[in-house]
Amino acid sequence: MAVEFRRPGFGVVLCFRGTLSTGDFENIKPWIFDWIHERGAEMMRYQWLTIAGLPWTEQMASDSKHGDSLARAAWSGKIQMDMLKNQKRWRKLAEDNGIDPERAEKTGYWEFSKRIAEVAVRNVHANETFMLTGHSAGGTRAALLSMYFKKKLGKNYEAISFAGPGPLCFARHMATGANLLEDVDPYIMHQQITEYVHPLDFYGNLDYDAGNVCLLGTTNLECSAPAKYCEHMYGHTATTNFVANDKWMADIMRKRKRCLYQTHYWLGGMNRNLLNDSFLHVDGTTDGGCSMRSAIPSSDPHGLCPTPTKFAGPVGCNHQISKEACSVSSSARFGQSCLWCEASARCRAYSLTGYWGESCTSGWKDYGHSSRELCSMPTSAT
Repeated sequence: MAVEFRRPGFGVVLCFRGTLSTGDFENIKPWIFDWIHERGAEMMRYQWLTIAGLPWTEQMASDSKHGDSLARAAWSGKIQMDMLKNQKRWRKLAEDNGIDPERAEKTGYWEFSKRIAEVAVRNVHANETFMLTGHSAGGTRAALLSMYFKKKLGKNYEAISFAGPGPLCFARHMATGANLLEDVDPYIMHQQITEYVHPLDFYGNLDYDAGNVCLLGTTNLECSAPAKYCEHMYGHTATTNFVANDKWMADIMRKRKRCLYQTHYWLGGMNRNLLNDSFLHVDGTTDGGCSMRSAIPSSDPHGLCPTPTKFAGPVGCNHQISKEACSVSSSARFGQSCLWCEASARCRAYSLTGYWGESCTSGWKDYGHSSRELCSMPTSAT
């Protein structure tokens, strides 16, 4: 799960691996299942239109009209059975390793991650550094452990995450019914955490990050290989993309893998982006800039986190999180266009009775979106 690097006089860097095995993949399902179903499609629109500033093409508009009810039903049933099976496995692993089986049954590898980090930090001498890092799911573990040490010990151990799914929502509620609130505080932002991620990285933009976010690979993004290959993925919903496999929707699966190779996979786009001096500068800043994200209070007034007690259904208006994403969306139930209220930062569908009793002091508007145009790619760019 992790490798410990030690240098005398400097200290220890604890590096967590990404999702490489079947066990790893099964373990992250409780983190991302609710998000994929209930907020994934909205985040994808926000990524493409607002973060990347790219146009919503005619093909995307056509793809977005296809429902995903079959994909939702198929994946939901499988996920529930998989989680029940894996909960038994996690419990057995915990019992064999002296870890609380009741918690491990619900939170999986998290209990083992804590044990690994607690052992590693004991070996750090006075005045030495202890850092956490990792890629993908490993980056999320690094961020969570930094949050854990801050809450439990009041220690600010720096974490550098590469393309890790954010923990702010799933730390409050996992698909197993558990949460991590005893161990971490997801209601505040953490200055000691930095995330490096490509704006079109599907996995790296699941959920919200807990600290500083540095976007890399934004230079000439509209004419880049990631834009070329990810264009074919971003019109579909997150559930459709995630459930596609080599037996069902194989063409969508291939498009997803091409996009992820360009943006997320370590030996593909991630490593290439980090080695590009135009993207990542010597001082740690990036071409897309670094900024601290906003905290989501426990009340979650804008409904940014999933609400697993309710079935969210197809993409609609209420959970679009930018005026650009709102402008290309419509009501999932009745097909009305979505309009945006700048004053309250809300997207709503128009009905004959108005906006379900909501008022907007700035007026409901169709802002459209200004963006860079995609350019045609030469064959050599593949």
